[in-house]
Amino acid sequence: MDSDGMDKPASILSEEVPKERHSTFYFKDDLMVIFLVENQLFKVHRHYLIQDSKVFRDMFSVPPVEGAEVEGMSGDGPIYLPDVSVKEFELLLNHFYKIMRGEPCSDTNKSGIMAPLPQEEKLSLLGIAHRFVFDGIFQLMVKELEPGKIPLITRIRLGEKYGLQGWLFSAYETLLNRHESLGLDEAAALGPDRVICFIKARDYIHRERLETAQADLQHERNRVKSRAANKSRETSLVRGAHNKYSGTNNHGSGGENVLRLTGAIIIRVVYFVLFIYETNVFCENATRVIL
Repeated sequence: MDSDGMDKPASILSEEVPKERHSTFYFKDDLMVIFLVENQLFKVHRHYLIQDSKVFRDMFSVPPVEGAEVEGMSGDGPIYLPDVSVKEFELLLNHFYKIMRGEPCSDTNKSGIMAPLPQEEKLSLLGIAHRFVFDGIFQLMVKELEPGKIPLITRIRLGEKYGLQGWLFSAYETLLNRHESLGLDEAAALGPDRVICFIKARDYIHRERLETAQADLQHERNRVKSRAANKSRETSLVRGAHNKYSGTNNHGSGGENVLRLTGAIIIRVVYFVLFIYETNVFCENATRVIL
């Protein structure tokens, strides 16, 4: 407000406050560029390509030759991208323009890529991102792809090509743990040196498993023998007890011993019954006295 209590016009404020470029939405380069991919022309903004790719950033930073036509400024002189398919380039551009249009990038809006993308398209996007050094997209695709769902030979080839050690280890583990031998395509993907290492590793694993199985078998045999020995001792003890009470001794025949033992048991039972009866009588008398 001024001294009269009135708001100053926005135009005056804008003149007094220093102007700054917005960190996100002030595009330094709004030029369009034309690419030729296979037989199709693409005319797109240079901004995202320069921002996220070292290859394109270096490409557009090279000053044009004096007097020569600048490539990419017209359909007659486009920038040709060899060994890139139309499908791959479409996937790359869709990634940027989905974000620019404010469309959801995924179901959770956290992954940074439109969803759902089939695995084949993720692999294509991974490939073009690696080629043109879009590090952010490459790491995102590595995170979203599940190595276990990628065909074994593809996993080996891409793991080797892109330096993805996790993919290679998972492929080696699958090969080592299965019963089938290497196929010709798998051997070609591994290469001679890795095939030799694979054979040595598999032999080592088989020996380890055989030794473990033999040790487990011996342990089980020892356990069975121990149980048999314990059972034999128990049988001997039972027989000894049986002979003690049923065999002949100095006090009479076996029949007399049985009668003597039976009589002793009957007497103890009678004493126990009498004790219970007397206890009940005592409790009843005590209750009457108290009442």
